[in-house]
Amino acid sequence: MVSASVIAKDCTFADGLTTALMVMDVQKAIALVNSLEDTECLIIQKKATQFISHTSDNFDRFVVK
Repeated sequence: MVSASVIAKDCTFADGLTTALMVMDVQKAIALVNSLEDTECLIIQKKATQFISHTSDNFDRFVVK
């Protein structure tokens, strides 16, 4: 995992969760965030020379298109 970003109502909670997600398996990290209310995340993973993004179920509502 290269990066994890968390959106939550409380910045201290988001910061602590981000730290925890960085040491977790990507799929388990996403599952954890999906189980939390009012919390979303974006995780960037590096595989070989590519970067792959993973998001929690409702993260897209925060993306401006």
